[in-house]
Amino acid sequence: METGQIAGAPTNQYAVLEGREEIDTRPFELYFSLQEFSMLKQHLSVQPQPPEKPLGIQSYHLWFESIIQLWVAVSKNKALNRVRAAISMDEVCEGEKIVRHSTSSVDIASVIYQLKEFWRLLAWPDSNTGVHFEAQFIDAACSTAICYCDLIHQQLMDSGYYEQQGSFKASDELCVSVNNLEYVRRALSEFIVNEQNQVQLNQTQQMLDTTLQQLDRITEKIMNRMAVTMQSSMQKSVFHLVS
Repeated sequence: METGQIAGAPTNQYAVLEGREEIDTRPFELYFSLQEFSMLKQHLSVQPQPPEKPLGIQSYHLWFESIIQLWVAVSKNKALNRVRAAISMDEVCEGEKIVRHSTSSVDIASVIYQLKEFWRLLAWPDSNTGVHFEAQFIDAACSTAICYCDLIHQQLMDSGYYEQQGSFKASDELCVSVNNLEYVRRALSEFIVNEQNQVQLNQTQQMLDTTLQQLDRITEKIMNRMAVTMQSSMQKSVFHLVS
């Protein structure tokens, strides 16, 4: 297994977030092995286990708290680096003739999915610390989506989109940019916060909702500019129809 891979499943399947930082994935292999071994307790002859002799393996997750915090921090940085790399190598996806988007949106949606899927596979058994870790995972996903959105929007501004005069022309670049933002927004919206701790739930859900609203606002800003430039052309078209 190559250094820099991220454990994606207890069956030796791994997702990759590219970046300069390296992280040892062996602790995650051990975690998933212990997780699977712990599940075997349901086959023991004595159920439930006597409280005076609890299984020591039941607390296996406590050994991994520090490495998970490190993993989230490193993965967040890797994801932000991947955003920039994905945009620099961006290409329009072939074969999509109605709703067109580009490879960068697919890459970033994949990053968000990897974060979401890894958290699901962890199945963290302690709700007290679990809500904190979940908030960190969602923060990493939100930061990735916002970074991508800002860079895509900056590209439009640099192209002179908000300075264009004259009749409106729906360019491929504009359509792809808007579809990219929606593609990533939908990927992020699939992150559902667990209802384990009401206070933490409200804070984490608010962070997620605020990010989704910010993505919507930027898309709306782009569309509003489009409406302004379309106004003159639409007036002429309506005038000819009425005539």
